[in-house]
Amino acid sequence: MKFLKSRAVALCLLAVVVCTSTISNAREGLEELARDTKNAFYYSDTGYKSTYERLQDRSDAASNLVTLGNTYHLTETEALKFAQEELGELIDWYSSDAEDYYQANNDLTEPFNTLYDALMQQPLTDREKQMAESYRTTFEGAQRQINADDYNEKVREFNQTVDRFPANVFLKMTDIDEPEYFGPEDMTLFQESGYVTQS
Repeated sequence: MKFLKSRAVALCLLAVVVCTSTISNAREGLEELARDTKNAFYYSDTGYKSTYERLQDRSDAASNLVTLGNTYHLTETEALKFAQEELGELIDWYSSDAEDYYQANNDLTEPFNTLYDALMQQPLTDREKQMAESYRTTFEGAQRQINADDYNEKVREFNQTVDRFPANVFLKMTDIDEPEYFGPEDMTLFQESGYVTQS
């Protein structure tokens, strides 16, 4: 009888150890997957610039256009300066909210185009015109690259993984900071925008 009790206790302890180990390993695996997915926003392993780096390019192009606009004392510079500083602050502080980056980036487009159009009405020198066109090329090219980046696909793959059993159970038992889409909160609008493909 004593042997049976000892064996039952040993089996219970073994089960606890196995469960604890499984949960711990699952948590580490999910944390690593979430971390790798988030890092893809900041660092690219493809040899091309990441979304974060492309946002820096757009911010720099906007800042340069503001400098040129100030030369002609254009009132349109203020709106772009404000929008550029908003994005620049996120870039400088490495905000972890991809949705904030998305909104700040979107807010940059209209004032950039408005200031560019206003500059084209000014008596620019040939060099200034080339500079403005160069800034616009960089600005628009960076956006095209952002649209083509696979960061959002990686977030979608992460979500598909954690939606399946047993990952979905383990996710509820942890406080893992899940990666966010680089896009609007509404997923329907998000897919229609072309930032992520539907599976």
